[in-house]
Order: sequence, then C-alpha cells, then structure tokens
Amino acid sequence: MKDNFFVKFVVLLGLILNVCCEIRIGGIFHLSGFGSHWGKSERDAAWLAFKRHPDVKFIAEDSKSDPKECVAAFRKLATYDKVEAILGPTWTACYFALGPLSDQYKIPIIAPSGADYTNQPVFAYRFGLFYRPQDLIKKVVDFIKKKEVKSVSIVYAQEPYFVQLMENLTSQLQKEKILLFKEKILPGERNFMTILGKLPQVDAVSCFCDKAEYIAFNKALKVFKPDIVNFYVGGLSDEILENGLETTIFVDYRTNEKFIKLFRQAFGYDPAPSAPMAFEGANFIAEVIRSSPKDILNAIRSREHQGEFLKIKFNQRNSLEWENPEEIFTVIDKERRVLE
Repeated sequence: MKDNFFVKFVVLLGLILNVCCEIRIGGIFHLSGFGSHWGKSERDAAWLAFKRHPDVKFIAEDSKSDPKECVAAFRKLATYDKVEAILGPTWTACYFALGPLSDQYKIPIIAPSGADYTNQPVFAYRFGLFYRPQDLIKKVVDFIKKKEVKSVSIVYAQEPYFVQLMENLTSQLQKEKILLFKEKILPGERNFMTILGKLPQVDAVSCFCDKAEYIAFNKALKVFKPDIVNFYVGGLSDEILENGLETTIFVDYRTNEKFIKLFRQAFGYDPAPSAPMAFEGANFIAEVIRSSPKDILNAIRSREHQGEFLKIKFNQRNSLEWENPEEIFTVIDKERRVLE
C-alpha cells in the first residue's frame, strides 16, 4: 500500500514539475493560402530547433495568409494557450498587424520574415529577423549608378513589401537625380502589355511583384521590350529564375547552403529564405525564457545569440544589422553569374 502511494506521489510530482518548468511558445505562420511555402518552412524550421529543447511546448497556429486570421491566432495564443512568446508571424502585413497587440498583451513576437521598414513605428515587444528592404534597393541603385542608367520605370504590386521596395527605390533614385516613372499593378492583373504600353522610353525597368505577376510581366516584356535591362528584387524561386530574360538582373539574399542541406534532409523540400531565421529564432527565444523567465523583454534586447546559421543581436529598432547579405546576378543557361 505504501509502495503504491509512493508511486502515485512520484508521478504527481513529475507532472507538477513538468507543468512548472514547461516553456510555452506559440507560433503564427501562413500554413495555407498564397504564403504557405514561407509559413510551412518557418514552422518546420522551428520544430527542428525545438527538438533540442524538450522543455518547450510549441503551439503553432495557421494565419491562412490573412492579417485578420493572424490577429485571431495571436489572441488565442495569448489568452487561451497562455504562451510566453510567439515565433512569427509570416510576412510583412501580419508583422505590422501584430505590433500594437504585442505591446498591449506584453508578449514578445520574434518574426523570421519580419523586416524593419523605415516608415513604420517601432513596438517594444515586436522583433524582426529578416533582411531590410532598403539594403536590397541600395544594391540596385549602386548597380544603376555604375552602369550610368539615366531613367527607370517601376512596376509594383500593392502588397506592403512591394510598396516598401518601390518607396525605397524612389527615394534613392531621386537623390541621384535619375528620371523616374511608376505604374501600379492592380490586384489580379495579368495583362502587362497594357501597363508596358503606358511606360515611356527608359533605360531600365524594375518590377516588384509576386511570382505569378512576375512571370506574366516577363512574358509581356519579352514581346514588348526584350532588350531593356530589368530588375527583380528578392523572393526568388527556381520558377522565377527560369522565367527571367537574358537582360534580367536579379538581386536576392545570399543562400545558406549548409542550412538548406540540413532542412532538406529533415523534410524533403527546399525551405523559404526565412527558414534559417525561424530555426535560430526558436533557439534564441527558448534560451532567453529559460535563463530569464521574469524579464523576457530585457533579455531579448540585451542578449547576443551566435547560432550555427545566424547571429542575433537586436538594434534600437528591434531588427538585425546585416553585413552585405545580398548579391546581384544574372542567370544564363540556368547558372547564376554574380555581377559584383
């Protein structure tokens, strides 16, 4: 009888200790909808990292590529699941949407694909790990100046990320006194012959849009202005690279081949660019909560994490300082040819 009581006591004590020591971390990712490749890559990378942290209970929610769903997922994780921090959300629009909520609930969010946009406010509890759009654009402008381009047209979609790229390029080209023209892409637009017909004769054109829009744009460009230098910035995939023209100049982030190999072995597919940030972000927040459970926010701000694939040390705008993370190249016969 005593032995039976002792066994029950040990089991109960183990359960109590497990609950007391458990680290509850939420995740908000685009697991469905048009952003699902990025969202699934971020979630899977986080899972891969959390395997190293058995004391973490990871609760992932689907934001369905929709800011409204993202807000609903945040409220569930904050009020029902009682998480201590959130990894995510995926992409810019949701990252912006959660800024006020993160401060209201005092729950830190660390977003693998959240970038620091110079025209956006800083929120105390919102942290972004992704590259800054202005760094990519500086690469474009440096190349334009080097090639003595005198006039540029910008064709852009109206999603916040592409608008930010457009605004950054506009600002930097105006400083260089380069002639500039702009045309919006309407939602669902596929008839780019009409848009190209509106553009004046220029030296170069830059297209900021998603994959489907870019492929349609390039098909029209091949017919309408096949010899013009054209830029595509960020978010590259094999399909985009295959649909580029010989005159297309790509600007993208340098890939981490070591991480891609690790991820591919675990999940059987190639990850989105933000997956290494999700992996190291997961390790970082688990370590922070474990070491400073009473003062998570200040620990996030002050801690430096040197991971296998990424160094995390937040600046005053709650983002990372990247050192030359991008490269500029063409694709000829399916091979990248770096232009630096």
